[in-house]
Amino acid sequence: LTLRPLISQNKRIILSNVCPIIPNTVIEKRLTELGIKLTSSISHMKAGIPIPGFTHILSFRRQLYIKPEDMENLPETIQIDFEGTTYWIYCMFPQMPQYVLYARNKDTWLNNAKLETQCIPIL
Repeated sequence: LTLRPLISQNKRIILSNVCPIIPNTVIEKRLTELGIKLTSSISHMKAGIPIPGFTHILSFRRQLYIKPEDMENLPETIQIDFEGTTYWIYCMFPQMPQYVLYARNKDTWLNNAKLETQCIPIL
C-alpha cells in the first residue's frame, strides 16, 4: 500500500505581466536554465470578468507548480527575450488564506473568554 500526503508539497507560483504572445515553452526553458524543476505545466489564468460574453478572456497571469526546494532559486523577476523584445515577468508566491478572529462585541474584545467569535478569511 502506497501512502502519499493529503496536501501536495509543491509550491504554486503565479507569473504576472506575461505577454500573451510568449509561448509557455519559452518560459519553461528559461526556468529550466535557472535550475528550477517544474512539477506541472504552465497554465493560463482567466481575467475573471463576470459579464456574459467576456468570461473566456485570459489575464496576463499564468500559474505553475515547482518543488519546495527550488523556491530559493526562483527570482522575483525573470527576463525573457522573445522575438527581439525583452519582457519582464514577475513571480508571486501566494499563501494559504489567513484568518483573523473577529469579535462580534467590540466592547469586550478579548476580555471575555466566552466571547462569540467567527473566523473571516483575509483576502
